[in-house]
Amino acid sequence: MKPDTIFIAWNQISRRSEEFSRKIGAEYINLGRVDKPLIMRLLNLLKNFFKTYVILQKRKPHIIFTFHAHPFITLVAIIYKLTNRCKVVPDLHSAAYLDYYRFPLIILTRWIWNQSDLLIIHNQMSAKYFDRNIIGFSEKIFVLEDPIPDLPKNIKRNKKLAPEITRGVLISRFSPDEPIVEFIEKIKGINDFQLYITGDYSKENIIPSDYDSEKIIFTGFIEDEEYWRLLNSARLIIALTTREYTLLSAGYEALSLEKPLLLSDSKTLRDYYGNFIEYLPDDSLNISQSIQKVIDGCDHYHKLMIKLKLQKSHQWDEKLKHLMDRVLI
Repeated sequence: MKPDTIFIAWNQISRRSEEFSRKIGAEYINLGRVDKPLIMRLLNLLKNFFKTYVILQKRKPHIIFTFHAHPFITLVAIIYKLTNRCKVVPDLHSAAYLDYYRFPLIILTRWIWNQSDLLIIHNQMSAKYFDRNIIGFSEKIFVLEDPIPDLPKNIKRNKKLAPEITRGVLISRFSPDEPIVEFIEKIKGINDFQLYITGDYSKENIIPSDYDSEKIIFTGFIEDEEYWRLLNSARLIIALTTREYTLLSAGYEALSLEKPLLLSDSKTLRDYYGNFIEYLPDDSLNISQSIQKVIDGCDHYHKLMIKLKLQKSHQWDEKLKHLMDRVLI
């Protein structure tokens, strides 16, 4: 990739954006964000808006990728494009972009997408929904899932775990679509099972008061190396969502480590992972059985994850080549 390619994000952490930028050789700039209170969020939005424009005027990129969780970051790139010859490609983050496709932002959002050269969407199910419900952009849609992240250099896959260790890791951001409290309630009856739950739980007051602190461990925010070591020590990795059209980043991390995976049951997740993983049912009894099934069949699911990882890695490399061919036309 040419050195005049830039990827702009306004986010706290975006593994997808970081990995994507690295693989295409783009300069990655993340200006961060402030979630709350509202006045700080608005001030930070304005600051990032003008700061991004200054960066673009200074760098003079020919290709601009944006982490399009909302339309304003791409709006800056489009304003820059009006007076500079360049390509703008928003990466429509998960299904979050749908939150802004409503009055009064729908007109602005459609204008931004019309001015963009391509629209990257994260999965096939979301692309089908987009094409069916948001008319006029079929030719611009390009589906590109997350790249499977490379392990940190000092992390080696832990293939042999002691038999007495029965540890699961629930990867969480404590987002509204993650039914964490309900899940904790439903696994109370599982014996000899320890669950670590990652993420900054302090931002949401949702932890039940009667949970078993020996069986359920809330890690809080942990640094990257410690995070990967925790995942590497687990027998299985779990992630939850009630939201359709979303592929969970936890799944890609499980693939990277070749760890057995349990995910919420959705059409989007089944479309990507197929029969290579297990999906969580709604009732307590079957959740317990699903967890035990994965624990008992760790070797089997490990082999499935190796196979799926090779398949998805090859597919992603091919898709990336096609994407860049289209961008460079």
